[in-house]
Amino acid sequence: MTRSLIPVSVEHTYARRFSAVMRNREFGALKLSEIAVSESALYRDPGQEHDVFPSYMLCYQVEGMAELFQGGRSATLQPGEFTVYDAKRPMRIEYGKDFRCLAMLVPQHLVNAPPDAMSHLTAVRMGRSSYAANVIGSLLHSVDTVLDSFTQAGSVRFASGAVDAISATFDSLLGLELAASRLTRQERLRIDITEYIEQHLSDPLLSPDSVAKHFFISLRTVQQLFSSDGGVATTIRERRLSRAERLLEDPFDASPVATVARRCGFGSHSHFSSAFKANTGESPAAYRERHRALVG
Repeated sequence: MTRSLIPVSVEHTYARRFSAVMRNREFGALKLSEIAVSESALYRDPGQEHDVFPSYMLCYQVEGMAELFQGGRSATLQPGEFTVYDAKRPMRIEYGKDFRCLAMLVPQHLVNAPPDAMSHLTAVRMGRSSYAANVIGSLLHSVDTVLDSFTQAGSVRFASGAVDAISATFDSLLGLELAASRLTRQERLRIDITEYIEQHLSDPLLSPDSVAKHFFISLRTVQQLFSSDGGVATTIRERRLSRAERLLEDPFDASPVATVARRCGFGSHSHFSSAFKANTGESPAAYRERHRALVG
């Protein structure tokens, strides 16, 4: 698991009878694992945050029972139930007999909702009758069943669609959390602004000033809401570059680089190219060519 997903430590309840099987596959930026393990516990201690790329682990229970602990909460999962945890933060998972699950590792930057909002969903049990368990469970089962039939290029496009479905599910869940008044006004406003930014990335006039005017708040308030991410201008730039990466990774999108730049809200091709290279170390053309070579 440390090699394939995230670094963890393990405790064996019955060391002499311990057994485990993992089947791991990657598609696009996502990783899917089928995990079957005997009674044991996996954990990450405080101080290990530096050794994992910021990601969420989606866990759908197939057989047996497991209990996940993170952030002062715990979720006990039965077959057909689902939960999510932040792969960077300390956590503990205790596996019961005949445990089997499907787990997907999703980079945080691909999820629309900001981490402070997502923290309200970690280690929360979503029952088999919940739409979240049904959507995520169906998605993971579909990936597990059909992924091997896709070409490499097809799997990249499939991953893009999976990310959209996962983000939409989390957005809906956070909407329910808001209805239950579990987010503060500032958190709600930050989520609304993040959604607004995502919807208007292609607008070259999108800026901290335009965001502040749209929400009838001061520029200072906007900057304070996004101070943990370096400010709203940094958030806009990173979202634009993230979208550009996804477009350039798509083997079926033959749009000129200048068109990709416009679709991501960059006012000029030269500005886009310099920002993209500063972020990835490659020009947009070289980045696209490298990913096309990977998928054949």
